[in-house]
Amino acid sequence: MRALISVNSKDGIVDFAKKLEKLDVEIVTAGATYELLKNENVRILNVSELIACGNSLDEIIKTLYSEIFVAIDADRYDELHMNQLKKMQIEPFDIVVINIHQFEEDVHGTTHMTLKNIDVGGVTLLKSACKNYEDIVIVCEPEDYNLVVAELECKGEVSMEIKKQLMKKAFNKLCDYDDMIRNYINEII
Repeated sequence: MRALISVNSKDGIVDFAKKLEKLDVEIVTAGATYELLKNENVRILNVSELIACGNSLDEIIKTLYSEIFVAIDADRYDELHMNQLKKMQIEPFDIVVINIHQFEEDVHGTTHMTLKNIDVGGVTLLKSACKNYEDIVIVCEPEDYNLVVAELECKGEVSMEIKKQLMKKAFNKLCDYDDMIRNYINEII
């Protein structure tokens, strides 16, 4: 199994990553999450090890690279997609752990700074994972870490019922995030 971890809230992430590591899950991460997990001696890969180009824009973009995106967005039931991944030597992700910024925390003194802090990569990858919820475990809240670990430890996989529940939670979180942005823009601009 392979997991992408890119989290704004670091609550519980070290313990969760260590549990995934014990379950032989390969972990890929970037930015501050990478540094935190590396400092806690979790065996991880940095996104920069998987992408053809270096991180861009002073690491504003941490995970939204084609090599990462296709590993989430590829349709596991589409033979062409899977052959293309194989040709590119890209392994798909089985677990995507992304919690997006809390928009209200990103509202700053100027509209420019507020809009600059809108989470684009996390939102995009989370939406992509939701499209493939049958094959990808989506974790968007630290409160679900123990549920996912318990499923993996007991069954070796996460049940379809739990996958559906987690996907619905992620889509609702995304809708709430977009609503906050829309409300801000309608009020301020």
